[in-house]
Amino acid sequence: MNEGRFIFSQVVDFVPRYEFDKCVERYDGNYRAHDLTCYNQFLHLLFGQLTACKSIRDICMCLKAHRNNLKHLGFVTTVEHTTLTRANEKRDFHIYEDFGQYLIRLVKPMYRDAKLDDIVADKAYVDLEAMSRIHRTGSYFIMRPKDNMRFEHIEEFSHGGYNSNVVTDYIVLMANKKSRQLYPDELRLVKVFDPEKKEYISFITNNFEISAEDIANIYRHRWDIEMFFKWIKQNIVIKRLWGYSKNAVKTHLWVAISAYLILARIKADYKSNYTITEIATLISVSALAKMPLADLLSNERNQSDKSKQNDKEQLTLFD
Repeated sequence: MNEGRFIFSQVVDFVPRYEFDKCVERYDGNYRAHDLTCYNQFLHLLFGQLTACKSIRDICMCLKAHRNNLKHLGFVTTVEHTTLTRANEKRDFHIYEDFGQYLIRLVKPMYRDAKLDDIVADKAYVDLEAMSRIHRTGSYFIMRPKDNMRFEHIEEFSHGGYNSNVVTDYIVLMANKKSRQLYPDELRLVKVFDPEKKEYISFITNNFEISAEDIANIYRHRWDIEMFFKWIKQNIVIKRLWGYSKNAVKTHLWVAISAYLILARIKADYKSNYTITEIATLISVSALAKMPLADLLSNERNQSDKSKQNDKEQLTLFD
């Protein structure tokens, strides 16, 4: 079925288009878009990330060289590098952030040990606008509220009884008018006693499913989240940024993370013996080859079997 298809087009099959379009619609991303829709922009950047292109110019140059095969690669059309650069600078990076967050939730069940979708932060990182974006994507956060934050108590939250360390557990709204505009949804305010430090600690979260004690435990293990960001630095290969504005950099980073997660899903679906980094290398050099993706990712085992067979058939020096 995939004999005559490009490797890159088979990778594109793993992009959940419906979910991507929902992210685009959320930010009205295709407003006044013509040839370069958000999806087309994403495919350009995904191609550049998977093939290790050094610049926007390189991406567009490579695709123009294969203009007769664009539809077979998954593209509607390609554009000038200036158009793609302008889109990276101006088009809201939150489209790609939300899509990346969706892929994290999609891939996480395949890698049970990865802590990818819970965001835990200290007081210094509390940003109500960012919290609202995280909430809208369906992800969870657990944060320490700033000392000057004020809350309106709606009702007491009950979830399976209190542990002795849990002091209060309420459903609240932001009391300040400006704060409520930035985060209009209900929050959960949990206060626990830390017996080790002999102090009371408060948390705010949008997770209403788990116990108050679990919320405190997740926060205690926030180092796992910091390790995840260290993992990103080690595994998300970005040799050179494709822009210098905040929007362009964040767009590039989220597409790079999405590319890695798509490869992780491919590895899981094909049960490949290769590491995700090795799969990235194989796809990088084979993106424009025509062969089944399954064959590309199973060659390690096949080559090993062939090697053993050849060893049996080959005469030794003294035969």
